[in-house]
Amino acid sequence: MDTGLNKTYGYKLTLLAISLFLSLQCSTVSGTNWGSGFASVYLKNDIAENITLYAHCKSADNDLGKRILSYGQSFDWSFGINFFRTTLFWCNLWYLADSEGGVVSGSGDIFRVKQLEGCENNFDCYRAARKDGVHAYKFDPQQEDYILFAWMS
Repeated sequence: MDTGLNKTYGYKLTLLAISLFLSLQCSTVSGTNWGSGFASVYLKNDIAENITLYAHCKSADNDLGKRILSYGQSFDWSFGINFFRTTLFWCNLWYLADSEGGVVSGSGDIFRVKQLEGCENNFDCYRAARKDGVHAYKFDPQQEDYILFAWMS
């Protein structure tokens, strides 16, 4: 009789372990994460005065919705990095060009785990939309920024 109880207990324990393992694989925005740590992304409109930036950022698990950023304004989010360190966020960005008279747009990865080395303290990732594209930068004057992706023409 004891064997049936042990099988049931073993089944439940196995199911619990699998559930816990699978939950660790998902990234969480501003939530508890038991995987590989947390990161934050700060996206700033640094294009030009009187230029409004429109942004729609998401990952496989989280759609952050559409955002409207005035010049100098930032949008930020924090999230857990999944167990396999494959967390990825990408953004579609666009603005109405003042002198060009059309829509300038771009789309690309705003965060990948392999970019953490280029982030402040290896977890605060600063991004700026500028005239030539979206840049990753640090506040360290010794560290040069670099373009993550350019605008499409």
